[in-house]
Amino acid sequence: MRIPRNSVIAGVTASRVKKTIQSIGEQRAASTPELGSRLGLTEPKLSRTLLDLARQRFLVYSVHSQGQDWWTVGQGGLRLASARIGNPITRAQADRLLEGAVGAARAINADDRHAYLVERLAVFGSYLQRDADELGDLDVAVSITPKPNPPGRSLMREAKDRFSARSWSERVYAPYREVLQSFRAVGQSLSLHALEEIAALGCTYEGVYAYDGEAGRELDPAAVAWPDEQKALAIEPDPIIIPMSPACIAPRPAPPAPTDPDAGRPLRPPDRKGAPASQLDLTVQHQWVQGYPVSEIRQFHASGLDAWTDDRLRACIANLYDAQ
Repeated sequence: MRIPRNSVIAGVTASRVKKTIQSIGEQRAASTPELGSRLGLTEPKLSRTLLDLARQRFLVYSVHSQGQDWWTVGQGGLRLASARIGNPITRAQADRLLEGAVGAARAINADDRHAYLVERLAVFGSYLQRDADELGDLDVAVSITPKPNPPGRSLMREAKDRFSARSWSERVYAPYREVLQSFRAVGQSLSLHALEEIAALGCTYEGVYAYDGEAGRELDPAAVAWPDEQKALAIEPDPIIIPMSPACIAPRPAPPAPTDPDAGRPLRPPDRKGAPASQLDLTVQHQWVQGYPVSEIRQFHASGLDAWTDDRLRACIANLYDAQ
C-alpha cells in the first residue's frame, strides 16, 4: 500500500498521522494529550481531529479515565502504519524492480557468504492488474530457507561470525536480515512480504522464480509446488464508537485570556520537537475542555500543580486555545 506524498488525513499530513499511529502500536493505547503532542495539535481542534480519525477507522475510542480520553489503533490505522508514503510508480518501473528482485535472488543463492537461500519469489497486488499503468508499489512475496552446508563448512556460523561485534540476539538474526537487505537495496518501491503469510491471507499471487537448494539450480516456476492460497478470513470492520466525551462533541470554551502576558507562560517546555506544548500543559487543557473545574484538575495531578495558582493554570489553558 502506497499513499501519495503530501496526502492529508483529517487535516494532518499522512506522514505525521502514520508516525502517530505507529507510536500507539508500540504501547497499545494512547491518551488524547499524548496524541496531541505527536500530531502538533491542541484543543479543541485536537479532539475533533481524533474523532474524525475514528470515523475513518484509523483510531478506535477506548475509554475515559483520569480525566482523559484513550484511543487504540483501528483497522485503517494498521494499514496506514505499514503503508509507504510516496508517489506511484509506472508499470515499466515495476518491471525493472521485478527484474532487480529476481537478480537479487540469484545473487544471494550464488554467494556462499549468505547462510540463507531464496527458494521462491512471487508477485501479488496491483502488479497483477495488467491494465493498470500506475501502481502503488511492487508487492513481492519471498520464501527463504537455510542453505545446505558445503563439506566441512557451517554457513550459518560463518555468517554470524561476521557480526561478532554485535549482541547475541543481533547475531542470531543478522544473517536473515542480511538477505532481506539485499532485496530492499533493489529500490524503495519494492514491498517485501513472506510468501507463506500472503498465501494464508488468501492473496492471489504469481510465481516468478524458484530454486532447488539441494540440487543448486533454478526451476521452472510453473512446474513447482507453491503454497496453496487459503480462503481469506472475513474480518469484521471496527465499530465506529462515537465517544460521548465533551471534548469531542461539545468542548468547553477557553477561560478568559490573561491580561498579564507572562501569566500564560507554559507550565513546562515541550517534551519533544514539534510538539505544541508539554504533556502536562496538554493534559491540563484537555481536562478543562472536558468540563472539569480547576480544583478537580488539581486532584488528577496530585501535588504536581501546587507550584501554580488557579489563575496561572487558566491563563496557560487560554493560551493553548490559540496554538492551532
